[in-house]
Amino acid sequence: MLILFSTLLCLVFTGTCGIEHLQRAGERRFDLFTSFYFVMVTFSTVGYGDWYPDTWMSRLFVVVLICIAFAILPKQIEALGQTYVERQKAGGEYTEGWASNEKHVVVTVTHLEAEFIRDFLSEFYAYPEHQASS
Repeated sequence: MLILFSTLLCLVFTGTCGIEHLQRAGERRFDLFTSFYFVMVTFSTVGYGDWYPDTWMSRLFVVVLICIAFAILPKQIEALGQTYVERQKAGGEYTEGWASNEKHVVVTVTHLEAEFIRDFLSEFYAYPEHQASS
């Protein structure tokens, strides 16, 4: 989610600054707010037509920016969707209080053997606070 947000922020920032700079050579000069407005309207595919680039360089810049957005954003949205699906397959997110009445321990190992389990359990239950109380 952070990568997608960062990418959108970079595209909007680059588009805003690029259009503002390239339109200095045109008849219709864009200030920073107008450039931001133009980029947001263009990226949202609304395209009111009230502001438009009038130099060939700024038009080319907009076309390249849209192509980059179409190339990058779908891949990141797909990755975000895959992450969501994988998280749901794994049981979703951990919520505090879900198992608050049960004492539990999570053990992670790279290689599991019976001897390791026996040693771990005997060491773990050697302490009175880890033993089950009736």
